[in-house]
Amino acid sequence: MKLVKIYEREFSQATSQLKSHRAEDDCLMLLAIIKRYLPDWLEWLELNQRPLSYFSTLPLTSTKQTSPKPIVNTKRPLKF
Repeated sequence: MKLVKIYEREFSQATSQLKSHRAEDDCLMLLAIIKRYLPDWLEWLELNQRPLSYFSTLPLTSTKQTSPKPIVNTKRPLKF
């Protein structure tokens, strides 16, 4: 779902002043959404937190051991 649609749904208003895919406006929309739900999310985390040791590992689906392919960086370096 697009950020603009989520913003319009949550705040019941069109984004006439904000334009999607403009970095500043995208950040403002995202911050408004986070600000609205952050207290509830933090409360949920506090009530439902578990140590990582609580979770078991998933069994391997295959008995065949394969070596992973080496990762090759195909991105060009940034130029400033």
